[in-house]
Amino acid sequence: APYAEFYDRFIIVARQSASLVYPPPPGADMAALCRELLASLASSVAFEPRAAKALLADGVRYGRTKLFLRRPLISALDALRDVRLKAMDRMAVKCQALFRGYALRKEMREMWEGFLRLQAAWRAVLYRQAWLRRARAVRVIQRHAKAWLTWRWYQAVKDATVVVQRWFHKQAARLRWTHQRRGLRLFHSLARGWVVRRHVLLMLRAVVTLQRSARDFLVRNRAYWDQVRAVDRKSVV
Repeated sequence: APYAEFYDRFIIVARQSASLVYPPPPGADMAALCRELLASLASSVAFEPRAAKALLADGVRYGRTKLFLRRPLISALDALRDVRLKAMDRMAVKCQALFRGYALRKEMREMWEGFLRLQAAWRAVLYRQAWLRRARAVRVIQRHAKAWLTWRWYQAVKDATVVVQRWFHKQAARLRWTHQRRGLRLFHSLARGWVVRRHVLLMLRAVVTLQRSARDFLVRNRAYWDQVRAVDRKSVV
């Protein structure tokens, strides 16, 4: 695991000290912090001294950016972390229960004091306070309703904006692809025309060459037979 990830995962299990803090100081050496963290974890009551030394000697390898742990050691550390998380959960639940009990007792005491004050107050004051409470509640409800309506309108506008942006990006991509395809087709047609023209020119050159060769052959053949006929006439004479 990377040093930062290992430190973030198991810092809650270690004992508090001046260097082992969360978050780590800016620019801190995470490898050194992880070594100190492992030493602190090994010195806890969950490990025997011999077993801790054996695990640290055989189960840990330090790399440049990562820390390599064997499965028994990482399982033991995860078990320690689970125990610490469960203990923290129990403490949080206990704190919540204490706070809720205190808040409930305080609320009940305030309600009782208010009830005693209301018993001693005039009826008109009681009605006025009730009306003021209702007015405040109505204003709070109105404010929350307006906030909810505004949030709903914002969400609708945002969703519509996302849809419009998606459609615009799709149309722009389609237009770019259309232009590219037209350019490719034009390039293909020009390339094919050039190839055809070159092929036709080569064929014309070949035909001209064949015609020239045939004419030269006919001229030489005619001259040869003229010579043969001339020789035959001389021999007859």
